[in-house]
Amino acid sequence: MNRIIGLVLWLALGITASAQTRGIDPARVDAVRLLQQASFGATETDMEQVVALGPAGWIDAQLVLPATSHLQRLLDEGAEPGDVDRRVQAWWEISVRAPDQLRQRVAFAWSEILVISERNSALADQAIATAAYYDVLVHEGLGNFRDLLEQVTLNPAMGVYLGTLGNFKGDESLGTRADENYAREVMQLFTIGLVQLHADGSPVLDAQGQPLPTYGQQDVENLARVFTGWYLADATDATIRPMEPVPGYHDEGEKVVMGQVFPAEQGARADLEQALDLLFHHPNTGPFLARLLIQRLVTSNPSPAYIQRVAAVFADNGQGVRGDLAAMVKAILLDAEARDPNPPPGFGKLREPLIQLTHLWRLGRAASANGDWLLDYPEYFIGQGPLRAPSVFSFFDPDYRPVGPEGVADFTLPEMQLLSESTAVNQLNAWSYFTQFALWSFAGEPFIEDDFPLLHLPETALLAVMPEALVQHLNLLMMAGQMPDDMYKQLVQTLNALPYAMEGLPPGSLRLVDALWLMLSSPQYAVQR
Repeated sequence: MNRIIGLVLWLALGITASAQTRGIDPARVDAVRLLQQASFGATETDMEQVVALGPAGWIDAQLVLPATSHLQRLLDEGAEPGDVDRRVQAWWEISVRAPDQLRQRVAFAWSEILVISERNSALADQAIATAAYYDVLVHEGLGNFRDLLEQVTLNPAMGVYLGTLGNFKGDESLGTRADENYAREVMQLFTIGLVQLHADGSPVLDAQGQPLPTYGQQDVENLARVFTGWYLADATDATIRPMEPVPGYHDEGEKVVMGQVFPAEQGARADLEQALDLLFHHPNTGPFLARLLIQRLVTSNPSPAYIQRVAAVFADNGQGVRGDLAAMVKAILLDAEARDPNPPPGFGKLREPLIQLTHLWRLGRAASANGDWLLDYPEYFIGQGPLRAPSVFSFFDPDYRPVGPEGVADFTLPEMQLLSESTAVNQLNAWSYFTQFALWSFAGEPFIEDDFPLLHLPETALLAVMPEALVQHLNLLMMAGQMPDDMYKQLVQTLNALPYAMEGLPPGSLRLVDALWLMLSSPQYAVQR
């Protein structure tokens, strides 16, 4: 395991050999890099579209596409709340095939920031409710953050997960108090963070050089009182509707949060609106969210200047609007650091297992015989599942620095927290298993279930008559032309040692399968730069 960590750190630190970008159109390289950051994986068709429109034009075209609904997919299929397998299947199909790739990819990023999880027993069999929550992230994730924050706050799945649903005012005679869970996490994880920030995301320090906290325990207690009195709407589809205030159950006393007074008797809705406005306009919110979104899309180690530029767009989109997430995401993706063809050491991020698998399936035009996607619990195979983080702190800490053979890493590598001895082995086995589907589908008689996706890459397999051509093709679409020279040479040598044609298989299929598996399994591919 230490060897795996060491190799990944070596690559992430930018100490790489010269890459195989010679002879590749720089516009195509940049197009694939953009698609790595802004979609669930590059395809040849999408690459050509980015080249034709340019990065800014492609983003603008994505922003006007209608949102693909996860909830509607379930309702159209007649799914029941307990059909969690169908929700995950809908996630796979939409992530791999939906045209609104940018919107879906950003929603996935938000799902790792504004966390709910089906691993909570109360949500484990509530597929309709969790799909409705994911749709909030899809529909509002490129809208205005103030709207997103309110929709998240009033969503029943979030209410169940972090305790606002049925969070009624405390009663001194009974020794009860308002639930502090959501009040704490909406500040710590969703909006402003634990310490005061400069516009570039760096902490504000006191005279002793210590970070200044953004809030204290009394602020948490008073904000918890703000979020009292909410319950399910009086409707048959209450689990997918915003929660409603219940008369008599809201704490109507005066509250003070971070110095701002909430007058007594102004009601649950007015208290909630004031609290969300307070968090939305807090000077921390822009740089706090800028860093998190940059980390989820582009690089785990954005420079302070990068964060500040993006935070400035959050503060004002150029038309006097605060919280414009479409403008913010566009600024993230078009920033000079994101588009730099020769990024500095420390730039980039590790590909999450879910992103690696969607990339393979998008590249391979994956489809099953009956149209289903039989991978209901991917966390058991690759260590990660959509809306299945282990806690509200998501799958990984944004400040995580792993320990390797040479000590603590100089750079943050959050996704490394998904790796352990067991998950590393499981993932290697999974990439071998999934890439074999390419070989089986070529054989014409796949010996797997009708509801598991097969890859369809016959044209790519034909390139294997010349391994150099196959490796360079995959180098572009899977690694944005950044394959190190030594890896390129070893792959070509390995593929040349394999037969191009075998009895019962179309030409080139064996070489293609081995190329896909070796690339997916490599630490070089694991780093998105």
